[in-house]
Amino acid sequence: YKQMLEVVLDAAADPPVAFATYGSAMVGTQVAHQLIEEAGRRGLTTHVTNAVSSLDGIWADLNIDPFYGFEVWEANAFVGQGIQPNTRANLLLPQAPVFGVKEGNDPDTLAIRLSSTISLLRDHLLRFYPPHHIVYYATTGAGTGPRATVPDIESMPLSDLDHPGHRPGSTLYVPRIPGTAPTSADDDSPARHKTSTRS
Repeated sequence: YKQMLEVVLDAAADPPVAFATYGSAMVGTQVAHQLIEEAGRRGLTTHVTNAVSSLDGIWADLNIDPFYGFEVWEANAFVGQGIQPNTRANLLLPQAPVFGVKEGNDPDTLAIRLSSTISLLRDHLLRFYPPHHIVYYATTGAGTGPRATVPDIESMPLSDLDHPGHRPGSTLYVPRIPGTAPTSADDDSPARHKTSTRS
């Protein structure tokens, strides 16, 4: 990330320069936030163009309204900081499939190693949720037409969360404890989710 930051800032000596990201530049993209901060220190002007993030895809693919309680934590920070989730709110844990992985993408294949320590994340969650609580690895669909991708939803009881799923870019979704939704219209039970699941 530091190298990316320096490349863009060096190029900005001859503006204009664009830094393109996947989805929203403000969601899960530390470099974009660092660019804005450092550009201000260097007297450079920045502009962020709005875009749809992967979170919007999750709301759509799992039929969720986030207005009535949602938490989002990067998976390593969630465990490393000992976060206690609000079990009356839905929980998203981006980067769960690469939990504990220190190195980045392989420069030749662009692949990233999947987590071998996902059980540590599971054990932390089991302090707050029952073992039979259903959780989901969700990879959102994107686009329209012949190049569109379909959502990929993998479900399992929390007690079975001992593998990183089959998609490294997925997000772990932990629904609120059943019966704690603030309104009946926001009952996020598994039966309400409109996408098919793979076990």
